[in-house]
Amino acid sequence: MKYSFAPMEGITGHVFRRVHAACFPGIDRYYTPFLTANQNHCFRAREKKDLAPENNKGIRLVPQTAANRAEDFVWAVRYLEDLGYDEINLNLGCPSPTVLRQHRGAAMLLNPEALDRFFDDTFRLLGPDAGAVRISVKTRSGFSSSDEFPRLSEILNRYPFSEVIIHPRTAEERYEGKADRELYRRAAEMIHHPLTYNGDIEEKKDVDEILSKVPGTNSVMIGRGLLKNPTLVRELAGGAALEKNELKDYHDRLLDAYYEDFRQERTVLFHMKELWHYFGMNFEAGEESSRLLREILKADRIADYRAAVNRLFREAGFSRGRQ
Repeated sequence: MKYSFAPMEGITGHVFRRVHAACFPGIDRYYTPFLTANQNHCFRAREKKDLAPENNKGIRLVPQTAANRAEDFVWAVRYLEDLGYDEINLNLGCPSPTVLRQHRGAAMLLNPEALDRFFDDTFRLLGPDAGAVRISVKTRSGFSSSDEFPRLSEILNRYPFSEVIIHPRTAEERYEGKADRELYRRAAEMIHHPLTYNGDIEEKKDVDEILSKVPGTNSVMIGRGLLKNPTLVRELAGGAALEKNELKDYHDRLLDAYYEDFRQERTVLFHMKELWHYFGMNFEAGEESSRLLREILKADRIADYRAAVNRLFREAGFSRGRQ
């Protein structure tokens, strides 16, 4: 089984990727949070920094882009190819209202005919050497209904995509409810490209269910499950559960790496507090854990933040591996 770390805006940037890969090897591919391919044909400085090969040494990285015009997407493909990337992923799944208003991400699913023209123009502009770089797609099952998927599959099958990553929720469902694994089974019958499953993988029984639906599945993408449990891939391979000291070491290395990169306490704390929505799930529920977690989230200086984190790890019960 191949494992990919899903892109998550504001979280899975180059600092996070490097530390995670160093602490918990086993991820086959990391994906960038999507890069906006716009009419200016210029990525922002932050995006360029995230893409820089020197910031991603030892990591198999796939840049993900969001575009609504073929010429902009093709510019991004050529730019990324010049940096040495051999696969580019197109985002057709982001349900963020801001992205939808720009007619990017999942908004591309609203008009199948326009999407078909987008793909036709893209591969025409790429020309005879279109195969020099692999183009993959990450998509939802539809915008409003999974009944839209058969039409989407017809379109996808007409073009030489290297892979289709399916998150079997609609854009309107966002991240609510349960991923539709039966839709994934039907998709495997409709899509002629290699498939990767994405959505609600948090333990081995989830992968077992996916395999029961599509026995030939050999690739999954995991996002929130890996943020909550960074050793998830190890556990899926039969290894040990996350231990408290591992999570503490991982946390401390992330904190140091963010400070080295940003040098601003407020920015560092913003990034670390984003992660506590997931890290906190590893501690036993109760008033004591809740109180200590609130202290972490209230801290506005790194010294106070470190002290609150140390108290949590020292005093709160841990719900995974060894204390």
